[in-house]
Amino acid sequence: MDHKTLAYLLRIVKNNSDISLLTDLGYYYSQVILLLSEAVENNYLTRENLSYRLTEKGAKFLLSYSEQNNEKGIERWVLPQTNKMVISCGKYDIILPGKM
Repeated sequence: MDHKTLAYLLRIVKNNSDISLLTDLGYYYSQVILLLSEAVENNYLTRENLSYRLTEKGAKFLLSYSEQNNEKGIERWVLPQTNKMVISCGKYDIILPGKM
């Protein structure tokens, strides 16, 4: 599991959020369960009474990841949407609308 996915997973557990953030990235529910299992095996999370909790190692990783990537406030949750990026055009280019 890459660091970005692990950071999102740990934030979901920390804030008791839903997994739509990961499903929007293209993960299936079964893959999210495997990610949770891997995080438990690597001691980033613990499972207690049918719920997951962040361990000290997980909290340290989350803090260091945020500091490394200069994430502040809402930047930690908002994903960049590359499919909606606007490509800059030249001064004399003509833009035609696509088919609907």
